[in-house]
Amino acid sequence: LYQPGQPLYLIYTSGSTGAPKGVAICPQAFYRLLTDHQQRFALDSAASVLSPMTLAFDAGHMAAMLALYSGSSLRLS
Repeated sequence: LYQPGQPLYLIYTSGSTGAPKGVAICPQAFYRLLTDHQQRFALDSAASVLSPMTLAFDAGHMAAMLALYSGSSLRLS
């Protein structure tokens, strides 16, 4: 179960040095981002969110979560 203060998820990258680095994404920041995108793009149950990238990429997760959050459909290309 989620406990306050825990990260929602981690993003890992090798960066320019080749050494793995991780960045923790907190739930509050992710929630604010989803809320902002939903309002900015006026997403509701009649809308569709396009995900032109793989779900293995963090931006692909964003599109999927945004569709779930707003009640929209998710279109994979």
